[in-house]
Amino acid sequence: MALIERRDSVQTALCSDDKDDGTSVDLRNASSGIVMFTSDPGDAIDIFVSHDDSDFNQLVTATGDALQLGSATAPVANTAIPLPDELFAAHFLKLEVSGADVTGIFMLKG
Repeated sequence: MALIERRDSVQTALCSDDKDDGTSVDLRNASSGIVMFTSDPGDAIDIFVSHDDSDFNQLVTATGDALQLGSATAPVANTAIPLPDELFAAHFLKLEVSGADVTGIFMLKG
């Protein structure tokens, strides 16, 4: 059985406590991925998406609740957190953290 070869990429982005201060991740050729943080991102990691890399909107569930990464105990330094499938319809991503600014390492598959 042959494997399907998929493109992959690694991108780093500044994840800030203010999404406007962070840098974006290009998702246009990705269909899945994970993120790792270089230090503790805090208790909440909010997801913001954009089609044009300038106007970012918070990603919410069908019921209007904010979609977040991890939980109060999960997002810590040196752990890998899967990115939810819902965000891959967007072209660009920014993460807003509740702690101090942190670098996110995004490993994406096409």
